[in-house]
Amino acid sequence: MNQAAMMRLFCFLRLLQPPRDNPRIFRFGKMLCCCRLLNNGGGMRVLSRLVLLIVVLSCLTPAAWSATAESAAVEFVQRRQLGANLRAIAVEVALRTQTFAIISARRGVAEARALLSQQLDYHAPQFQPQWNANLAHIYARHFSAEELRSLTLQGRNSPHIKKLADKQALIGAEMQRQSTQIMTAYTTAALNSAFNQANQK
Repeated sequence: MNQAAMMRLFCFLRLLQPPRDNPRIFRFGKMLCCCRLLNNGGGMRVLSRLVLLIVVLSCLTPAAWSATAESAAVEFVQRRQLGANLRAIAVEVALRTQTFAIISARRGVAEARALLSQQLDYHAPQFQPQWNANLAHIYARHFSAEELRSLTLQGRNSPHIKKLADKQALIGAEMQRQSTQIMTAYTTAALNSAFNQANQK
């Protein structure tokens, strides 16, 4: 191996070592210089492409990696309809309120439930997107993009299904903390509309 080839190989191997105090911009410039050396070698095109890949990956910030998990989580929530429990939870919350008790006293339980159901359907599009977004954000914190894609495509056949089951209690608790305001606003809007309709009849 001649001296030029040894220098190119040394430069490439140095790239594989994790940087210590080098700023990101300096590391980026060093990689580009090495890419030029490798390209000039002619016979090292594969290594050159690998270095270019390292350059791209090194420029990705933690926010960029997080965005990848976020997008996978959004797809997971949408395709698996994980946010569909919004309405069911809202029904349970609304049935325990004083407002529903007043509507039931005036119109009967059956009509009160029908009015509530109608208004929950009407107001759902206003709150469902944020509910889904909160849920996706929580899943993105606990699962990688690869895990989420696997769960989306394979469902119960995914190798990560056990992790999903193990995380359900934690995800539920976090969702409750982060989305209580959404649930309160949703049920309040539906109950107020149902109450107004009950008074008009």
